[in-house]
Amino acid sequence: MKPIKSICILCKPYVSISFFIVIIIVAMRAFGNVVEPHIVALFFILPVLLATVFWGICPAIFAATMGGLTFSFFFISPIPTFSITDLRGWLPLGVYLLVATIAANLSFRMLWQHKS
Repeated sequence: MKPIKSICILCKPYVSISFFIVIIIVAMRAFGNVVEPHIVALFFILPVLLATVFWGICPAIFAATMGGLTFSFFFISPIPTFSITDLRGWLPLGVYLLVATIAANLSFRMLWQHKS
């Protein structure tokens, strides 16, 4: 019984992050073409920051990766593929990944300094 419980505890951050990303996808897709891709990328930063604050750097990296993949798949044309055909698609994705990495790193350092 204990190994199953410990696996559930280890998986909880990743399942929570995935659920939060699904909520963001559904909410942003509900708006259709009204919301620009660079605005959608801002919403995908939220799981990264929350993962860093509550669970640490590894779940934050998972959140950044999942956010980048879902952002590319659902919001950058051609939809729904992972291929990006022009600079207007690469630029928001690149900026998202850069900001997500920096934000996760900074918030992790702040938490680490606060705890020590």
